[in-house]
Amino acid sequence: MQNEYISFFFLEGQIEHKRKLAQIIRAVRGLFGYSQEEMAKIAGSSRPTLSKLERMEEIEKIRHETFEKFLRAFADMGVIVRYYDDGGVQVEMTPQALDIAVQNSLDAWAAKEKKAADKKKK
Repeated sequence: MQNEYISFFFLEGQIEHKRKLAQIIRAVRGLFGYSQEEMAKIAGSSRPTLSKLERMEEIEKIRHETFEKFLRAFADMGVIVRYYDDGGVQVEMTPQALDIAVQNSLDAWAAKEKKAADKKKK
């Protein structure tokens, strides 16, 4: 099966679309439990660029190719993002990607609970 991802040739200069995609990139990174450094490396970008993207700092200067790098990486991870002409966005995950995201969330929750319990012991 060929990986799908959407092409953002139409995003040049469309700040609202870039902002929406920046939010999605941050959310997907969080679901998988990746640091900015890890996610940037997976996508073939840099941590400072990802940081600016997620903070929507100078987002108008971020090239559409940068967004495509993240979307290709997501497709490889089993996450497909579709952007529609009406501004709607659809995010789909394969069962395997969903399993990873759920496990990462459970692991993060367990670590937080352990840290709280350890703090109470002190």
